[in-house]
Amino acid sequence: MDVNIEAFWKKVKSVKNSNRLIIAALTLFYVMCDGDIPVWVKALCSSALIYFINPWDPFGPDPIIYADDIAILAAALSSISKHIKSSHKAQAKRHIKKRT
Repeated sequence: MDVNIEAFWKKVKSVKNSNRLIIAALTLFYVMCDGDIPVWVKALCSSALIYFINPWDPFGPDPIIYADDIAILAAALSSISKHIKSSHKAQAKRHIKKRT
């Protein structure tokens, strides 16, 4: 499974007022891009991020409704927690600081 990088960054830029969602997505993204991460972890990250960027949201196009995305990303993060490095979290937080 490959994540469309352009669609990922477009979605990240489009999300407003939900740093929690963006930090979760970015953390998964940086874990997925890490060369030292097992393939199954990358596959799980990729699956969650594909759901995140999916333009056909089952709860409608309203950008305020991110509950399903947060649930999927949180479940993925929980499943791979042993593989998340402090550097992944730091990269996500640095990106958030640039946005604000």
